[in-house]
Amino acid sequence: MRQTTIDFAQNARDLGMSRVEDSHAEWVVRAKEALRLYLSNHSTFFVDDFWASGAIEFPCNGKALGPVVQYARRQGWMVKSGRYRSSMRSNMTEKPVWESLICMEVSRNGVDQNADGSGAGSGCNPVE
Repeated sequence: MRQTTIDFAQNARDLGMSRVEDSHAEWVVRAKEALRLYLSNHSTFFVDDFWASGAIEFPCNGKALGPVVQYARRQGWMVKSGRYRSSMRSNMTEKPVWESLICMEVSRNGVDQNADGSGAGSGCNPVE
């Protein structure tokens, strides 16, 4: 792929995220705090689990979470784990599972589980 094509795609992505963030500015502020709190109590982040938790109401445009996720990444709150899961909210497309960097897992009988039983995910203590 030619570099100009990659640059064009990246610029279009950034412009799209900026537009979504600007049009949902108040919601984005609340969502950033909701995600920070979620990550302080969960060792992983997957978009469907976040929505199911009720941490924040679903916005008019579901893409509004994209800039919030990227903000959390830039803040060093989470990193991609290298794992992916199918998202019910995105027609079963693969979405990344992120690892929280702002909590410390507390094991119960050696295993912590998400509500869906998919593995480590909740019961973290904030890292001091």
